[in-house]
Amino acid sequence: MQDFLLRRALKQQGIAVNEIKLLVLKPPEMIPALSRKDIDAFIAWEPYPSKAVTENAGRILMTSHQIWAQHPCCVIVADEAFCGKHPEMVQKLKSVHRRAVEFINANRPKAIAIGVNYTGMDGKTVTAALGNITYGGVLERQYVAEYVDFLRELRYIRPDIAKDVLMSILPEQ
Repeated sequence: MQDFLLRRALKQQGIAVNEIKLLVLKPPEMIPALSRKDIDAFIAWEPYPSKAVTENAGRILMTSHQIWAQHPCCVIVADEAFCGKHPEMVQKLKSVHRRAVEFINANRPKAIAIGVNYTGMDGKTVTAALGNITYGGVLERQYVAEYVDFLRELRYIRPDIAKDVLMSILPEQ
């Protein structure tokens, strides 16, 4: 997803990918690299960008939702065989995910405490990170279609795979 978001942001700004040097780092390595000025910028999922801010290593230039509003990210995926064999489990997983999203949106202080405990990061960072994330529970077909086109264009998936086949596995809204 970060590769897609970076390429989309560059295109929005009229910058060709070959005009920059892409370097792949693990998110925990990005903040020290930015602090040392080994890299000029990075794109990663939260809470790493917020941690870069709280450590005074950098500032957020734009969020992923400014690059691609309501983009799909952090989704639950299961293969067709599992879904066919365990439809009740699939429904339970979807229900748990929906309830987790509702909990995060309705209980920010508790969500922050859980985030601090889970990530080991400080409250200031987790609070900032949660402020940069929009939690929703619906996977929009139009956004998945755009992402599939991107994956095919870069040959991350075989170009002969028809988009309608990939889209057919998404449940109707």
